[in-house]
Parts: sequence; C-alpha cells; structure tokens
Amino acid sequence: ARFSYAPVCPAAAGLGARLDAEITARMRRVAAAAKVPLAPEGCGTNALVLFADDKAEMIRALRRAHPAYFIGADGMSVDVPKGKGPATAWYLSGYVDRDGRPVAYDAEAGYHVVNSTLGPSRINATVRPVFIASVVVIERGALEGLSATQVADYAAMRAFTGADPARMKGSDAPTILTLLDSTMDSEIPITLTAWDMSFLSAFYAAPENRLGTRQRLAIGSHMEKAMEAGKKEDE
Repeated sequence: ARFSYAPVCPAAAGLGARLDAEITARMRRVAAAAKVPLAPEGCGTNALVLFADDKAEMIRALRRAHPAYFIGADGMSVDVPKGKGPATAWYLSGYVDRDGRPVAYDAEAGYHVVNSTLGPSRINATVRPVFIASVVVIERGALEGLSATQVADYAAMRAFTGADPARMKGSDAPTILTLLDSTMDSEIPITLTAWDMSFLSAFYAAPENRLGTRQRLAIGSHMEKAMEAGKKEDE
C-alpha cells in the first residue's frame, strides 16, 4: 500500500509549535524530493506523527478522542502493534480497482465488490491496497540528542511506506530506520541516507497495479540504478 489514492498530508504534534512545524515542513520536503504524491498546504492531515511521554497512554487517549484513526475503509478495527520499542506505527488502508476507484466492502457478506469494466489479468492485479492514513507515535524520551531533521526523516520513512525497523534487524542497510534502536556509542545517520531516498522514491515509482513480486523487482531495480548513479556523481 502507498499514498496513491489520496496525496499525503503530514503533520507532527507534541513537541511544541516550533519543532512541530519544522518536522512537518521537513516531511513535506522529503515527500516532494521522493515524488510522493503531496497534498497542498492547508490540507487535511492523513500522515500523523505524535510525540508523547508514554506511547501506550497516547494511543489510549487518541482512541478515546479520535476513534476514526483506528478504523479502516472496510469499517473493521485496525490492530496497533504492541512492540516494546519507543515508537510504533499503524496504517488505515482500503482498496481501489485498476481504474483507481474505491472498491466497496460488503460488511454483511464479508467481501469486497469490484465493479470495474476491465477484465482479469495475469500481469495486473484486479485491486490494489492504498493508504488512507498513517499514524506514528514516538516517545519523547527517545529523542535526546537527535535533531529535528533526523526525527522527521525517520517519521517520513515510517509514515509514507509502512517500513518497520524491526524487520531491518540483521541487515547492514545504511538507513535512518535504525535511528531509535541504535546504542549510544554507535554511529547514526544525520539525515536520510542515499539508501533511504532510493527506497522511498522506488517505492512510489513502482507500477501501481502490478502484483507484489513484480513491484518488489521494480523497487530493487530502481534502487540499484539510483545507488549506482549516486556513486558516479561522488567520483
């Protein structure tokens, strides 16, 4: 899934007006640089980044005040990951057909109803998942010593792609996604790395309607070309 049905509109809250605005602006710059569909200023937030002293308490408070952030397009409740780290993220998603139109969900029957006039294909998927909204919650205590740019870049990677740092364990990829899991004496990126930017741009450049395997191949190919081009520029 990605923000392709509705353009992304990021917003941060919880660190004070100045830092919240700085992080929001940086996330918008990242989206523009990676060619993520971006809504104009003043848009309705659909990529929310919240900072709190306790993430579990923040999630409970958000659920009480804004239950819509926990319900997907099919009307079903969204499970929030319960990891032990200082950050978590979840995503509200739905489906669109190959024409980009929302696919209705019949709650009584328990399935989606596709009304597209396009016939079945072995190359293109009949429907594809899309992000309606994303929520990232980060505990303030994990931000000590980090810049607003680092925090915004980490949040952007999680909010725009659904990337999970837990799945990066054992990987040697140079990525901002390890920001909150690194030990105090380890080196951490000061901004999005070339790997991060190549992944983010590849994620949104991949053919929307292709099946998952084809999309992964396209993402890998795009990243290889982007990384190789970056190396040549540095020479």
